[in-house]
Amino acid sequence: MVTIAFIAIQLVSLAVMLLFVHEYKRISYKHENLVHTIEAGVKPSCTLQSTIIIWIYVIAISTVAIGSSIIYFYTPAIS
Repeated sequence: MVTIAFIAIQLVSLAVMLLFVHEYKRISYKHENLVHTIEAGVKPSCTLQSTIIIWIYVIAISTVAIGSSIIYFYTPAIS
């Protein structure tokens, strides 16, 4: 029962991560379009920053998910 709850929590965490990445990309794309309409020919500086923030978030969440899974499944007293 505890294992099923743990897996469910991990799946919810990954779903939230995917939702965050999708929404962040959508907002970043709208911001990029807004900058293009205001100043034609100018590449927005937020493009590189948003990509870095997304990858930092993905790496952090993946590291926490993998680390907690390793701790959970390799500690016999918990599972």
